[in-house]
Amino acid sequence: RDSSVTGVQTCALPICRTGSSLTTAPFWYAIELGYFDQVGIKFETVTIAGSGDVVAPLAANQLDLAGTSFGSGLYNAVSKGINVIAVADNGKLDKGLAGAAAVVKKGAAASYGKDWCAIKGKKVAIQGKTTGLWVTLEKALATCSLKITDVTVVELGFGDTNAAVQNGAVDVAFQVEPYVAAGVAAGLLDIWKPLDEGRAGQQMNMILYSPQFAANRDAGVRFLVAYIAATRQYLKDAVAGGDKTRLGTILSKYLSEKDPTKYASMIMMGIDANGALNYESISESLAVYQSEGNIPAGSLT
Repeated sequence: RDSSVTGVQTCALPICRTGSSLTTAPFWYAIELGYFDQVGIKFETVTIAGSGDVVAPLAANQLDLAGTSFGSGLYNAVSKGINVIAVADNGKLDKGLAGAAAVVKKGAAASYGKDWCAIKGKKVAIQGKTTGLWVTLEKALATCSLKITDVTVVELGFGDTNAAVQNGAVDVAFQVEPYVAAGVAAGLLDIWKPLDEGRAGQQMNMILYSPQFAANRDAGVRFLVAYIAATRQYLKDAVAGGDKTRLGTILSKYLSEKDPTKYASMIMMGIDANGALNYESISESLAVYQSEGNIPAGSLT
């Protein structure tokens, strides 16, 4: 019953150049804890530069599955009949497990107060309006009855963001790990708010199956058995009091940060222990992308 499964690790540039996405953690746990072996799956990985580039090879069955962030590009592809299947959670903004934070210059956090109203009129760095973090920003602003037009959005890659915060080019940035922890350790940044305070439970990543792999029910189910078992072990280590030694040992073997001790200071990413997707959040994201004109109104529900 051995199956060779080709999975793809994707995320938004520049993270994929360095292989730093924490959402890939269940893959590495499944490999290191032998879960893929136990269900007869040989898991092979490839890296694709951006999430927008993953749909075409999935639809053409050149890949079996992808753990990928999603934005308007994925929704536009689905609305045009690209037949990929979302089967499980691969990252959401859970309480204490957001994998990202709103960061400010070192020493400035106290001046921003406790609610999102403080960013009115500020320059806010975000990767782009077609990403999940754009939705997070809109939802955070809405808690203070603010809109995107109440801030100045500066679109920046994650790798350029810490320097922009430190030199004052932007006031606040929505930054992801490992850049958050690196910026704090270097004395450049303070964490103002973890992004689960922007939109708790927001769906950020998902596991997608190709049409061919989705049709192979036996292999598809066996993959999910291993993936969910690995996710539960990862979550045990990710939360406070978890085994940070095991977490760091596994992730440092596969991700760009090779110091296993550094992972204990990172904000880990939430993933549902049962693989459940947050459909309410997905619908909210659709509405935001439609309102921004990034996907046609009424194209998806």
